[in-house]
Amino acid sequence: MPQQTSVTAGPHAPPAKTPPQLVADACQRDAAEVADLLAVVPATGLSTADAEQRADAWGANELAEPARRPQWLRLLDQFRSWLIGILLAAAVVAGVIGEIKDAVVIAAVLLINATIGYLQERRAEHSLEALRQMLVPTARVRRDGRVRVIPAGILVPGDVVLLEAGDRVPADGAWWSPSRSRPPRQR
Repeated sequence: MPQQTSVTAGPHAPPAKTPPQLVADACQRDAAEVADLLAVVPATGLSTADAEQRADAWGANELAEPARRPQWLRLLDQFRSWLIGILLAAAVVAGVIGEIKDAVVIAAVLLINATIGYLQERRAEHSLEALRQMLVPTARVRRDGRVRVIPAGILVPGDVVLLEAGDRVPADGAWWSPSRSRPPRQR
């Protein structure tokens, strides 16, 4: 089994009793000092009660979702292509010169094209959202002296995250290996 490396999650501000500069310079501090400032014992991790209090104070370890564009703007986006602009101009010119039949056919084709494009984009977004919900990232943490697998969204400052080769890093943090006394310097 590969050697485990510990990471202290720090995507949020540190606990209120620690200095605010901890987040900025944690990588330059000794691992034991960071653990002391975050009030965590790396060998046992946070208690469940501490983790819940910190989660209440700092919220989820997740990026904010960007605001979604309104549906009507998404439909209008289907008309933003230069080719669509040329066809719209052709429909207007055909209508002005009296070719109403041609203008109506071109407009109908543009509406059908926009509708199909809009529906395809909606289906793709729904599929992407379903995939996002199925692929919830997890993290192996040490809490209450035991190793647990939890959703990465509930990591809090002070959590001791255990990593092995091939694992994804679930949060920002200061890391150290049990065989190292100091975290590496950033360049």
